[in-house]
Amino acid sequence: MIALGYLGFRAQVLSYPNPTSGYKYQNSFREKSGLNLTPISISALKQATETLKAGGVVATGLDRPV
Repeated sequence: MIALGYLGFRAQVLSYPNPTSGYKYQNSFREKSGLNLTPISISALKQATETLKAGGVVATGLDRPV
């Protein structure tokens, strides 16, 4: 996703709501690439719905252990 961001791809990326310092570090790289990171919340999900209705792209990762 970071490489796509640097290539001009724009997306809303739903991120972990309570990131550790490691995730914060990763998220800073993601944001610098132009991706729009929004911590998962009710308002972020509403924003994601509007992004999709407007023809945009919403992404999330499934890298959290259960």
